[in-house]
Amino acid sequence: MLRKLLAVLLAGLAFAARADGDPYEGGARQDKPRPGALPAIQGLVISETGALSTTLSGDETEQDCARFRPTEPQLRRYFRQARRVSFKAYTHDLDASRCHAAGELKLANGSTAAWRVDREGRGLVTLPGRGNLYFHCANCLGATPP
Repeated sequence: MLRKLLAVLLAGLAFAARADGDPYEGGARQDKPRPGALPAIQGLVISETGALSTTLSGDETEQDCARFRPTEPQLRRYFRQARRVSFKAYTHDLDASRCHAAGELKLANGSTAAWRVDREGRGLVTLPGRGNLYFHCANCLGATPP
């Protein structure tokens, strides 16, 4: 419950800080996934695994997170199978984990995008000039230690 409350607070602060008032990032369309598909992934770079987020509160420790080390094949499967979710679902409705992995995607349209996936299966891809796409798949990463 505390995690969800903090996520709601952080989401509200993030929205308040946005100058453009993006309707998909806390605005009138926050309960709908942003339109448009994620372009095909041609490359996946993992720059961080086993990381502990400082923006969420919770009981997870650095030692807990050190065991969260998804591999490239697991992450490729995640991005193939995960369903798109809304900003509201990502920030309010889904369980969150402080443990995450992050990196960069090389996309078929020639662009790159930052990604982040947490141990609960929430994912975020930031497309330059297009905003954030949110994902969720509780079982797409396979057996990752709790």
